[in-house]
Amino acid sequence: MVVKRLVAEQLLAEGWKRQSVTGEPRLSEAVELYQSLDLEVLLVPVHQESDGAGSGGGCTKCFTSDEAPGRYQVIYTRPRGSGKDRA
Repeated sequence: MVVKRLVAEQLLAEGWKRQSVTGEPRLSEAVELYQSLDLEVLLVPVHQESDGAGSGGGCTKCFTSDEAPGRYQVIYTRPRGSGKDRA
């Protein structure tokens, strides 16, 4: 699932935990691992998280350069059933 223009603060308020920033092939492996642990997984392109500044406030130039558009994703997880869609 890819979400546009969500900032880290919103996600944290919704129960998401920021795990890491990665690209393929490790991205798919990480998503599979978190799902096997019965966690919901949310992917946010690095350039969309906090308008490209990243939640750590550090340099994200290598993640957001024109050579890597959409290549890197921020992985967020939360326990299944903890979101608004919970029955």
